[in-house]
Amino acid sequence: MPETRITVNSRVKLLADDLLQLTGVSNLSNLFAILITRYGYHLQTTWVITGGQPAPTQATVQPQVNQLPPTAYEQIDDPVIRRLSALIEDF
Repeated sequence: MPETRITVNSRVKLLADDLLQLTGVSNLSNLFAILITRYGYHLQTTWVITGGQPAPTQATVQPQVNQLPPTAYEQIDDPVIRRLSALIEDF
């Protein structure tokens, strides 16, 4: 499998380190993979670039409800995600 490296600024790295401790994930690569597989589709479908216009308000952005991700985004049963789900539901 090919490797790709990313660089994060120090503020993001501090948050990532906190998430590693909180979740018990072993390294940044696995943490990044969890975040992408868990939240990537949501970001893809809700990200709005305004082109210099003010960002839409909560009232103008309607969430896309009951829309399942394409089958290419396979959901796996991951014990770390199961542990995180209880924390995420509290938010």
